[in-house]
Parts: sequence; structure tokens; C-alpha cells
Amino acid sequence: MSNPFDPFVDAIRRVFPEPPLTSAAAARELGVKPARVHQLVEAGDLQRANVGGRDLFVTAASVRRRKKRTEHRGGEKITTLSLKEIPKVDAPRPLIYDRLADGFRHPSGAPRQHRVHLRAWGGEDGYTVVLVASTSDHDIALLNGPAEETAGAASTLIPQIDLSKTAFVALDRNVLHGKNAYNLTDATFTIGNATDPHQRSFSGRTFTGPEWSRYDDVAEIVPHIGQKPVIFHRSAYTEATVEQHQRTGRPVTFPWDPDGYLRREEQLRLLEGHEGPVFDLLRDLLLDETRLFMNHPMGSMYPASEQREIDDLKYPWVPQGSILRRTHASPAIAEAVDERFADSPEGLRFTPEETEDAWTLLTDLAVESGEFRSAPNPELEDLASGGRQGLLPRTDFETNAVEEWSRLSDRLEEEHPLHPIAVRFIDIEPRDKVMATYLKGFVAHDQASDLADYERTHLQHLRRLYEIEAIGRDMFGRPAVLSRHREIPELTVLEDVRAIPQLREHDEIVGGRQSQSDTPLFVRRERQLIGMIPLHNSLSGGHAFGYGGSGPGDAASSIARALRASGFEESQIHQDAINRRTSDEALRNGDRFHVRVRDLLVEG
Repeated sequence: MSNPFDPFVDAIRRVFPEPPLTSAAAARELGVKPARVHQLVEAGDLQRANVGGRDLFVTAASVRRRKKRTEHRGGEKITTLSLKEIPKVDAPRPLIYDRLADGFRHPSGAPRQHRVHLRAWGGEDGYTVVLVASTSDHDIALLNGPAEETAGAASTLIPQIDLSKTAFVALDRNVLHGKNAYNLTDATFTIGNATDPHQRSFSGRTFTGPEWSRYDDVAEIVPHIGQKPVIFHRSAYTEATVEQHQRTGRPVTFPWDPDGYLRREEQLRLLEGHEGPVFDLLRDLLLDETRLFMNHPMGSMYPASEQREIDDLKYPWVPQGSILRRTHASPAIAEAVDERFADSPEGLRFTPEETEDAWTLLTDLAVESGEFRSAPNPELEDLASGGRQGLLPRTDFETNAVEEWSRLSDRLEEEHPLHPIAVRFIDIEPRDKVMATYLKGFVAHDQASDLADYERTHLQHLRRLYEIEAIGRDMFGRPAVLSRHREIPELTVLEDVRAIPQLREHDEIVGGRQSQSDTPLFVRRERQLIGMIPLHNSLSGGHAFGYGGSGPGDAASSIARALRASGFEESQIHQDAINRRTSDEALRNGDRFHVRVRDLLVEG
């Protein structure tokens, strides 16, 4: 039989995830009389739970925090409040602090790259709401992992606030879920006097034990500060925009660039002064992309006049701090587009052969501009690598476009890797004959004189925390550094994944002794080690064997890739046999990976 009070109880639970307490129950928890509970509610020290009826209910969270405060009073400890514990007001609370602030750190202790927008609203009742917000999409989550750092830094900057009557709230950029541009997070803390010199403290105080609450609706803050805080469009929430708004008091006009015109114009400026076929190709690709967006601009779900949702994000109210203005191609760029495509209004088109030539040019430029070269240029590397993605959509295929596209894409990615240099950390077990032979082939050079400066610098940096014995080249001529970790020799090798030894049917593939890092696969011919099968790409974590995971999978991919590079047709390669060999459980029990190449090929 159903209880007639069930609907009432369900309604309370929807509003209050923790059941509220009666005044009598709260009094028992706090060790006071019920009349004192009424006084604490009137003073704002306990939060009323509005469940209807004549009886007084209070939230369990406010009782818990009050109990903490009274328990810690003898030890000079206090607790801060949640946003919901700040009394609601009819008139706006005064804005007592509004600045871009330094001094905020990541959980690691490293300073944040961008200043934090720090605001606080107070009042005659002594309650304060502190609101922190990031000025960058790359510097978010101020009250999640680094909660103690954020609250401590804010309290140092606003020393006049009563921390026992303060709520710390973050205006978070909602970059992962849903259409809401922002949401709110608050965190409550226990604050005590610093006694441990090794513990992070702020003006002699420590912030510990954060408890979090999250609010999807930013408007939850409004009743507690009596006003709508100034917000900005998310793309416009930058240090410069905040400073200009603080200086003028007026909304700042900010460019909204969904079609990427500003980005491409900056990239075209980057190419100025560079000559040659690959740079001409990049200019053409950038101009053609501009042509496409001029003809078919990105749409918006909302009309441009509706500033509240112009960028397809939902804001709790029209942002008061910024106005977005959609960008367009500059007259000079529009003229360059018209001139370049006057005779080819359909834009750039390539044959498969032209696509391969262009892919090779762009890959070579990206590699030469990458971190393992003498003059790294990250902007040029990104531009060249991004340019590759614009080639296949502009390629005309004769028959089955989808199948030919996929086949060509796979081949180009394999034959022209974007990051051809992989770092391998290879433990050496001297008692293992194969590994001992490999180590014996290491040739140290006086100050690595035959290595390029950038190669030597990279190797030294990679092993900077270990004892370096020598820098030189490994048995197969690759740049390497010999170091020791817990008395175990280790070779760190810069491996070019394009340098694949040519396999023959009678060759053997032999694994070194399996280790916790990376187990190499050697090619042995007539009892001599002639090469090492490289990783199939620079993102591989290394080779391992004996189970059904990524390590054996990477080893199988590397072997199959080496067979293809050695001239064996796809139809000749027995992929199932390779997979069985690399995942054989016996290899986990000390057996060595050892197989003849011909045993990895389809019979006949």
C-alpha cells in the first residue's frame, strides 16, 4: 500500500539530494536547543530548507558546516560557505573587488599563463561571494584540481573579507559538454593556521578538504549578489577585453571569426618572404579555402542580431561585456582570391599523382620545420601539416572515389609520416646475448662530434635526470645516448621510422629480452644482426609481446609495415600468423620472440 506522503517526500528529494533536518534534529546534531537553531537561521549561519509547512527545516550541509566551525573553533579553524549558504538579497551587493589578478597557480605549483578575472561582492551583513574566471580556454577549471591554490590566492588579494562568511565560486568555461557557454562551481574549505613549513599556505593559513557543488545555470548566483554579474562572450573573454571594459564601462566589440579569415590572413603573412613550389602551394591552399568560405560561410543557429547566442552557445543573459562582430575577408585578400581563381572558379583540383607530389612537398617542409631539426619553426610545421589535409578532398579519382581515397590516404600516411623521428628507450640486459651484441655495437664519439648540435641537445635533454655515460651512435648508426638507471644500461635512440631494413624470406626476426620499456625487434641474416625493425609510427609506445594489448599490436603493425616496405605484396603477408606470434602467451614467461620471415608469409 502506498504512503500518502510519498509524493511530498519525492518532491523534497528532488530539491534536496540530502534530506533536510527538522529544527529538533539540527539541535541534537549541534548540541543546542531548538530555539538556538531558529536564531542561527535568522543570523544566516544555517540555511533554511523551504519545504513548505509551518515547521522549520534546515539543510543538512549547513548543519554539517556549522558543526565543523564549532568543532574547529578551539583549534582556530573555520570553514567557508557554499553559494547557497550566502543569504539572498533584494538590493545589489556592492562590488568590492574587480581586477585581473596574478598569483594563481596550477595544482603542480606552476604559475598560470593568463591572469585570472577576480571579483567579489560584499555587504553590510559581512557575507562575500568571490567569483573567479579564466581569461583563456586553455587555462580552465580554477576550482577543481587547484581549488586550494585558487581560494588561497584570492583570499590573499582580498584580505578584508571574513572567510567564515565567504563563498568561493568559479565561472567555468563549459568546453566539453552541451551548448551552455558557462556553468558554476563552488568549493568549501576548512581553513587553519599553517604549522607545517612544507605545506602550501597563504598569509599563514592553509586551505584543506574542499567539497564541491556544481550549477548548470549561472543564474543561480543572481539571488545571492542581487544582480547579474557582467559576462563576456566566451571567445571574447580575454585579458585585453576585460581591461578595456573595466576602463570604459562599455561593451567591447570583438571579432567573431567562425570562417577563419583572420587565421588564414595571419598564415599568409607568415609565408611572406618564402619562395619555392611548396610555399606557392600553401598560398594557393589558403586562398582556395578563403574562396570556399566566401561562397559558403559557416551558418549560425541564431540570427546575428541576437547577441545572446550568436556563436551557437547559450548564455544566461545577453553578455554585457562584449559585442561580437562577424569578420569577412579583407579587400586585399578578396582581390587576391578573385585574381588567383579567375580562370578556375571551381578552385584547386589535383590528379592522384599531383596529390602525391604535393603531399611529399608539404611533409618534407613539416619535417624540416619540426623539433628534431636544426631550425624548428612550429608555425610553419603546423601550416604544412595542416595543408596536407586539404589535398585529398581536392583530388579527382577515376572510379570508386571512396575506395581510392582511402587507399591513397593510407599509403601516403605510411610512406610519408609527418613525425618520422621516434624516441626509443631500450633497456639492456647484458646477460642476454642478443642485447649484449647490440650494446657492443654502440660507438661513442668524443662529444658526439659527428652528430648535429640539435641531435646532441635532444639526447642530453631526454636523459638529463640520469647518469650519462656517452653520446654516439648505436649499432645501426642512429643517434643514441648510453645512460644508466639503477645500474641497468639503457640506450635512448632517435629512430627514423622511415629507415626500414630490407627483409628477405630467409631472414630471422629476433626479439631482445623483454623489458618494462621497449623490446626491440632485430633482423638477423647469416647469424649477424643487420638492422632493427622501426616502430610503425612515432606515437607508438614501443614493442611488447605475449598478450592481447597495444604493445603486441604495435609490434605486429611494425612487422607488417616492414614486410610491405621490403616489397612483399599485401596478399603475401599472413597477418593472422603475425598476430599469433606477437601475442603468444609463452612470450610472457621468458620465451624470446623468434620467427623466420617466410613463416609470416602465405604459403605458395
